[in-house]
Amino acid sequence: MSEEIPEYIHHYKINGVIGSGAFATVYKAYNPELRRLFAIKCFKKSNLKNSKEEETFQREIDTMAYMDHPGLVKLHNIFEDENNFYLVLDYCAGGELFDYILKKKRLDEHTAALVFKQIVSAISYCHSFGIAHRDLKPENILIDKFPKVMISDFGLCGYLKESTLMSTFVGSPIYTAPECLQNQEYDGRLSDIWSLGVILFGMVTGEHPWKTNNTAIMLKQIYNADFTYPSYLSNDVKELIGSMLKVDPLERKSLENILKNDWFDNEKKSPFSTSMVGKKLLTREEPEVPEIQMSALAEQSRCASKLRFDHNIVSPFTNDFSPRMYQPHLVMKLKCDSPKPLCAKQSVFKKAGTSLSMQRQMSSLSKSAYSFIEL
Repeated sequence: MSEEIPEYIHHYKINGVIGSGAFATVYKAYNPELRRLFAIKCFKKSNLKNSKEEETFQREIDTMAYMDHPGLVKLHNIFEDENNFYLVLDYCAGGELFDYILKKKRLDEHTAALVFKQIVSAISYCHSFGIAHRDLKPENILIDKFPKVMISDFGLCGYLKESTLMSTFVGSPIYTAPECLQNQEYDGRLSDIWSLGVILFGMVTGEHPWKTNNTAIMLKQIYNADFTYPSYLSNDVKELIGSMLKVDPLERKSLENILKNDWFDNEKKSPFSTSMVGKKLLTREEPEVPEIQMSALAEQSRCASKLRFDHNIVSPFTNDFSPRMYQPHLVMKLKCDSPKPLCAKQSVFKKAGTSLSMQRQMSSLSKSAYSFIEL
């Protein structure tokens, strides 16, 4: 047990460390009332030393609370004590897709199609609400129960405003689009599509398309989309990868057209498609995500009918409540006085305010469908 956090965070019993990064440590936790495992992401307040780091943390909270899609890791709860913030998230027992690919060497195209379709669907959903991930890579794709995957780590995501390009370079160079590496203004949605192309290449080959042991050569390859395909790949997957790895962002295939690609017919031939998990993936209703124009993003961002709860977060770093028009911002100040378990049954949430444009729409939702957990 780590000495940095208590054994219990309310009714969540900490069961060990899953992993750690520059800003946070992730723990496995069990809630006996719900009989379910969760991941608790612990941010030390002392590590958030400036407004930029606070913004990164806040951005991750905003996005995970705002989004509701089976292919995205969900935020179920958030607490704070004197030393830390605690984000209660979906627990994905299968670990990272990156490690799975290393273990299996590569995925056959049938299984890769089944997995990649989930990833593209989830990112298409994010884009429809004006959110670009900007750090897509196999390490940020978690396995629930294979082949079910979920995208995580939205700390570097960007909010898209109408007719606005981004200029900040973020993400991992191997998966980053050339326009980002060259410090050009870029559309975060189109840079995500490039990253998806690199991910798919890695899934079906077990390798990167670039020579990563030499930075200068790697950058030159990325700038020119200079790579070769192994001979065992089908022409269909080569065409699909190539349609995403275009140097000119405007030439990259849209997510809508990617999802229509005939290569995805391979998923029906995957051995996992006949499993219980596979059946759910093939038959469940996914949110319809039409290709929309940037002018519609503000309207989409204000639409709460598809979402589980209010989407105007009060930042942990301010007491102000000012809903943002173009990007999510939750309505709750989610705070507890102590991470120890409560004796009396009470809510861990304290309401800070409600946006008139985002009234709670709970009448048609069961209690199990949203994130308010009474302790």
